[in-house]
Amino acid sequence: MFSTSYHRTKWTYADELLNQFVADFANVYNQELINSNAHILLHVLEDVEKFSDLSIISAYDFEARLHDINQLVQTGRYSSAQAVNRVSELQQLESTRLIPVVPILWSTVKSVGHYTQASVRPGFTFRL
Repeated sequence: MFSTSYHRTKWTYADELLNQFVADFANVYNQELINSNAHILLHVLEDVEKFSDLSIISAYDFEARLHDINQLVQTGRYSSAQAVNRVSELQQLESTRLIPVVPILWSTVKSVGHYTQASVRPGFTFRL
């Protein structure tokens, strides 16, 4: 219901349902399974009222892309550098193929002075 302003009149009810879900979560599942994701549900109404509906403020596209990048990293050590290297390698592979196997729409890697800069998506850039 939070995904569009069309259902704005039902947002308070959706908030009540989320609050009840979080309250019952520990009883239904396990107290040890409660984490920040469950707690965040308590603040969804505040966020959509303050900013906009979830279709506008959702980070889902970024999270999906971040998951793809995390899959490229083999160990926790130097993970940013690994991600930059893997994205660069994929771009080089794509440039040699007529049909890209793994489409990367926004990612670019380039040297800028003493730094290596990896643009993951518009407005989000790593500098190493």
